[in-house]
Amino acid sequence: MTVFDARYYDGVSSLARSVRISVDANARVRVVGDGIDRTLARDAVRVSARLGDSPRYLYLPDGSRCETVDHDAVDDVFAHHGAWLHALERNWTAVAAAVLCTLAVLWGGFEYALPALARHAAHAVPPQMETTMGEQSLHALDGRFLEPSRLPDAQRERVRAAFDRVASDLALAPGVRLELRHCEQFGPNAFALPAGIVIVTDAMVELAQDEHELMAVIAHELGHVHHRHIMRSILQNSAVALLVATLLGDVTSVSGLAAAIPTFLVEQRYSREFEHEADAFALAWMQAQGIDRAHMAAILERLAAKTGADGGGLEVYLSTHPSMRERVRAVKGAAND
Repeated sequence: MTVFDARYYDGVSSLARSVRISVDANARVRVVGDGIDRTLARDAVRVSARLGDSPRYLYLPDGSRCETVDHDAVDDVFAHHGAWLHALERNWTAVAAAVLCTLAVLWGGFEYALPALARHAAHAVPPQMETTMGEQSLHALDGRFLEPSRLPDAQRERVRAAFDRVASDLALAPGVRLELRHCEQFGPNAFALPAGIVIVTDAMVELAQDEHELMAVIAHELGHVHHRHIMRSILQNSAVALLVATLLGDVTSVSGLAAAIPTFLVEQRYSREFEHEADAFALAWMQAQGIDRAHMAAILERLAAKTGADGGGLEVYLSTHPSMRERVRAVKGAAND
């Protein structure tokens, strides 16, 4: 027989009474104390798990309970209630393994699951909603960073002709368009917004020495459009709730995403995966058109020299090119294949 002391609470008042609990060989639990004498089957008693040295509770069928700190006695009688959890708790190897497993699951979620969700969500955004996001993003950028292009009319028409030539050869969604802007802060740059709005700065146009270099830049940005990189990046760096809201068509949440895009463009950069995908897209188009892919390497090298970009990428202003030297090497390697 196992015997141990406990405090009894009737489940109605906060008054505690001292009791003695005994469990006999027939698995009968007897609770005896001041005005208390109860006998019930052991299986009718629900026992809390053992967690460190915190008190254990024995819950009786009528809502009353007994509290005790005699863990060994409780474990001896109710070995099937939470003993495994306490054993794991005291096993530091198991604890360390659990922590490592948790970290691995979290890493896997951010590294693989979240990008997969973002990819799915980006392709599930309705076209009208994406158009709204693109227009709102452009409006926000125009209000904070961008000014109307100062290029001469003839030069602007030359850039538009280059854009039309590239876009007409690609199977892109309707509504893809070019926007030319002047921006002292960003310097030579180009980037894509949702709904296929491609922005090219005056400084980028002036940096390019011929139409082939301009078309390489444009094809790269249209690669971002084709793969929906801007949507995937914003969604991937947002809360899972925003992913769900986007899939369900929550206009308010999507408007919030649009408001976050200018900040994302200024403070963040595309991943290496996205940049290489966009470069590959541009190189494939150039090869199909019989354009020497060395033009892309030339504009990238000139851009790196102009902005002072090193192996770590453009770090000061709006940059969708995080690893310029790596990209130049990759493009030159592709051109030599």
